[in-house]
Amino acid sequence: MCRERKDSLGEEKVNKFLREHLYGGKYGLVKTRYSLDGSKVVRYETVTEKIRQSAGEDMLLHMDDKRVVVIDEKAALYYPNPRKTINTFAFELKTKINAHGNNQGWLFGKNYTNTDYYLINWITLPDDVKDKHWWKKDIEIISVESMLSQVHNPV
Repeated sequence: MCRERKDSLGEEKVNKFLREHLYGGKYGLVKTRYSLDGSKVVRYETVTEKIRQSAGEDMLLHMDDKRVVVIDEKAALYYPNPRKTINTFAFELKTKINAHGNNQGWLFGKNYTNTDYYLINWITLPDDVKDKHWWKKDIEIISVESMLSQVHNPV
C-alpha cells in the first residue's frame, strides 16, 4: 500500500476491509473458490512482518495446486471517493522514504521482486468526510473498487 509510515493505520483499515469483503466473507475469493491462472484460491494469509510488507508482500493466496500467490495491496488513501477526486492511480517510481538504502519506488524497485500481483484499490467513504487523514477517525469504508494486475518481471 502507501509507503509513508504515518499511513500504516490507513493501510491496516483498508486491509481489514479487504479481508472481510474480498478475500473472506460470504462472497469472498475463498468461499467462491475464485480462479486465478487456472487454479482456485483455497485460503488467504495476511502478511504482518514489516520487512516482508516493505518487500511487496501484503497478502498470500494459497491455491489448490499448492502455489502461493503474493499480492501487494496499493490504495489511494489520500483520494477517497475516487469518482470525485481521482480518475487514475499513481504508480510509485521514486519515494521520499529511504527504507532500502535507495529511493526506488515500488513499481520498478529491485526490493519488490516477491510480488506476483498488485491489487490496486480505490476507496469510497461517506460523502461528508473531508479529513485528509480519515483513517485516524472512526470512519468506516463504504466500498473499495479493486483492480488486480499481474507483475511483469523481465528476465
